[in-house]
Amino acid sequence: MAITQDYLRGVLTGPLADHARSQRDYHAAKAHRLATVHRQLDTLSERLFQLAVAIVVIYLGLRGLEAAGLIPVAVIDKVSKYFTVLGVMFLTFGADVAGIRYFGDFEQFGDISKVTAEKLDGISRRIDILAAASPGAISYGDVADLAHATDDVVVGEIESWQAVFGGKQIAVPV
Repeated sequence: MAITQDYLRGVLTGPLADHARSQRDYHAAKAHRLATVHRQLDTLSERLFQLAVAIVVIYLGLRGLEAAGLIPVAVIDKVSKYFTVLGVMFLTFGADVAGIRYFGDFEQFGDISKVTAEKLDGISRRIDILAAASPGAISYGDVADLAHATDDVVVGEIESWQAVFGGKQIAVPV
């Protein structure tokens, strides 16, 4: 097959543009999802810790009322184990969610995807500029450079993920 201007323009505006734009859109959406997950995990862990504190405060308040003689000792003895279980449960789940948020590193991965989407958006604009060039202005080298740039950005994003995961030391102190 001869590599003509029509062929180059077809590759540029077809598979290359589709690849760059689909990857850009994917990474933009992923960055948004990861930021949302990060915020929601943060909020959930904070709420669970707040509930643990509230349980302890309520329990201590009840103990204070008991000491003042306003509540019988039998009532406090009946509810003590429930307050203990709830306090420990909320604290444990809050710590678990905070650990997932920390080790999942959703914020950093979202930032990586955001940068990737921005780079791919720049390549997409370059594709549009080249596609709008006058007949005869598109060279094989220009199209190949854009294809390589797109692949470099996509592969670079994967390498960034590997670098972040490779640098994580996950050890349980037992």
